[in-house]
Amino acid sequence: MIKIAPSLLSCDLLHIGEELKKMEQSGADYVHIDCFDGHFAPNIAFGPDFVKAIKKGTSLPLDVHLMLENPLRFVSSFLDAGSDFLTFHQEVISQQEFASLSAKLHSRKVKTGLSLMPITPIEKIKPYLKNCDLVLVMSVMPGFSGQKFQENALQRIADLKKEREEMHASFLIEVDGGVNDTNAFSLIESGADILVSGSYLFEGNMKDKIERVKRYE
Repeated sequence: MIKIAPSLLSCDLLHIGEELKKMEQSGADYVHIDCFDGHFAPNIAFGPDFVKAIKKGTSLPLDVHLMLENPLRFVSSFLDAGSDFLTFHQEVISQQEFASLSAKLHSRKVKTGLSLMPITPIEKIKPYLKNCDLVLVMSVMPGFSGQKFQENALQRIADLKKEREEMHASFLIEVDGGVNDTNAFSLIESGADILVSGSYLFEGNMKDKIERVKRYE
């Protein structure tokens, strides 16, 4: 069944505890947390202390996306904060570093992810896939909620699904950016396992929207 991960980038931070409860009661499967340092997007948001606070406020697994220039410097802090998934960018981590990192994360029972930017060819991440638990397909340029979904993400998801089958691998395919009920069915059909959504879910009745999307499955 398709999994849903509301993105805290779009939540009401003034009432974060209430937002977390709403996510749980609405049938969300993960909490998606984007962490920026200004490198991959022109803003700064959410560090290990924020992740640690969120961990105390919810029973949902924390899906943490590190859009950082030097993620290796902060891995231990994000692990100690309670991350359940840690997703990195191929642009700032070598294949050897990623393989070593994956082993370290698995020893802590944490899943390892790799992000695919809209401008990054899939061929760039293929050498990493054998050490991936998750591939995050960005369907917008990262940094801000409410952007329009980029249709070419559908083919990229389908290509990753085919690659997964050919490798006999089991990594999850996640998509983030402009996800809503108008494109959810196409994303699921293409091979997505996890849908990240921000403004669509937090504006209006989250429970109804999650149920609507999950009915496509």
